[in-house]
Amino acid sequence: MVKAENISTFAKLISIVQYILKQMILKYFYRSVGILLWVLMLSSCLDSNTTQIDQSKDAQIYSFSLTSATDSNNYFNDVKFSIDQIKGQIFNRDSLPYLFDVDSVMVSISSGQSALFSNITFNLRDSDSTYTWNSKDSVATHRLKSIETTAEDGKTKMKYDIKINIHQQDPYVINWDLMASDYFNASPIESQKTILMGDKFITYYKSMGQVRASAANIESAGVWSPVVVAGLPAVVDLLSIVSIESENSSIVYVLDNNKKVYASTDGMQWSEVDADYAVEAIYGNLPFITGEYAALVAINVDGDIKFATTTDFSSFDIMNNIPAGMPLSGFSAESLNNPSVYSAKYIILYGGVDVEGKTNKKIWIVQNKDEDIKTVAESLPMEVDDAQLFLYDEKVYIMVSEGGENKLYSSKNYGLNWTSDGENQSVAEEMSFRRGASVISDSDNFIWIFGGKSINQSQIVDAWRGRLNKLAK
Repeated sequence: MVKAENISTFAKLISIVQYILKQMILKYFYRSVGILLWVLMLSSCLDSNTTQIDQSKDAQIYSFSLTSATDSNNYFNDVKFSIDQIKGQIFNRDSLPYLFDVDSVMVSISSGQSALFSNITFNLRDSDSTYTWNSKDSVATHRLKSIETTAEDGKTKMKYDIKINIHQQDPYVINWDLMASDYFNASPIESQKTILMGDKFITYYKSMGQVRASAANIESAGVWSPVVVAGLPAVVDLLSIVSIESENSSIVYVLDNNKKVYASTDGMQWSEVDADYAVEAIYGNLPFITGEYAALVAINVDGDIKFATTTDFSSFDIMNNIPAGMPLSGFSAESLNNPSVYSAKYIILYGGVDVEGKTNKKIWIVQNKDEDIKTVAESLPMEVDDAQLFLYDEKVYIMVSEGGENKLYSSKNYGLNWTSDGENQSVAEEMSFRRGASVISDSDNFIWIFGGKSINQSQIVDAWRGRLNKLAK
């Protein structure tokens, strides 16, 4: 039996424990609440920082284009504008056509993928006025001077000068200059041929039973000097001189009247090549589908005249017989190799005479195909005499003697069809009429015309240079 005083003592003990527990609960409750409030405040602060959006500082223009209701030929559709972010310039590299003019243009401008402009200002010429562009207003073409963009942040700015390039001269006119006249002092002259070897022109000519030459650097073609030619007999056919590409350089070859071949690596020192066959003709560089080159020639094989290819004229890859009417001498030939068209690898030639001595009046297109040489012969739509082929402006050109004057025709499809651009693309009015001139195009887009025979068959000694306006640098 529990005594009363014991019960009283136990009750007091329980009371003390309850009090202590209550104080502990309150203490930790308030502490927990404090911690919770601190966490909530910290979370709020963190959320505030992470949800704040940084406005872009990119004020660059990434694309620019123009359109105009008065651009009836849609020239602006083909114009690509370049944007120089360093210099702050927007311009079209390929100039718009000669005399192109529109009153006003609509401007299209794009910023970065995620950026927006907060403001775009157009600066105008003449009155030097400025206004904020609303992306819909048109602007007078000749008054647009510059564009200033402001990034999303409202602070970062970029300024671009605007240059709309338009041809100031008719791009399809060839301008000519007389570069040299009577540049080798010799008489009488029997024949001549000019070649470009590296950066030097060499004109070979026959006079007084000797082969002589005069040379000039391409950069100073008005200054010519005589050079010594060694190793060429007087019986060489100067019109047969041709430059053939090798692995690292070019080698010049020429035939003599006895079908022997002579070669030179500098155009000055020549030596006879020990060939296994009589070489009837050297047509020039024949490009292969593989990207390689070889010289295409005609050789006499036991009385049959066959096509052959060679890299050194000491050995030949003999192919099929040449077709009837194929010229063997006196022709003009060019090698075509269009890298953008897989099969556009030809030699094209015109003029000359065939094995029977008949004059060739057709354009011949010659190609290596199926281990044979295939040819296509097409008649020209005009009567020509002593025409000269050359490559220019990604086309085949031919300078003809027609109606007592020299004219130029061009072909975009490798000589199958020919057109004349009339007076725009013609030889210089001051250039005397000639036949059989040497015509060369160089890497600076100049056309060179050297010499030839006058209407009374006398040799002309001069050098003309011309270039299309659109190809001027």
